[in-house]
Order: sequence, then structure tokens, then C-alpha cells
Amino acid sequence: MVFFYQKNGQTFNSWDGQFSSLKPMYENIELNEMQSYNIFSGKFGDLTGNFKLYYGYKANGYKHDMFISYNRTSDISFSIVK
Repeated sequence: MVFFYQKNGQTFNSWDGQFSSLKPMYENIELNEMQSYNIFSGKFGDLTGNFKLYYGYKANGYKHDMFISYNRTSDISFSIVK
């Protein structure tokens, strides 16, 4: 089973897979060579399984409004087991 989620502020919301409905986690930031962000803090509760994390950004000034650069080929994979 596959679910898609996006983090918007402090919560994770289900995502329909459409780029047009993506909401930014952060807005109006200047990208540096290296960035550090807290993606999750807390407890996973009863959540178990295999996960893949993707991240991306949309830069201002592109001709195509839907151009998003993301880590498609280098996801961050992890598992949570009990």
C-alpha cells in the first residue's frame, strides 16, 4: 500500500500526487550550499513500515510554473519496526 504525504507547517497532510496541489514547507528562503531542516520530532506511535523521503524546491523565475527540482533518484529510505 502506498500513501503520499506532505508536510505543511507542523503537520503531515495527505497529498493527491498532483504537483499543482503541493504546499511549501517553507517559503521565501534563500538556498545555501547546505541546508538543515527538522522534518519530524516526536513519537511514531504504532507506525511501522518502510518509508522513502523525497525533498525538493521550486525556484522563482522559471518559465514553467510547475518546474520542481527534487531528489527523485536519491531518496532517503528507512524502516520502522517494533
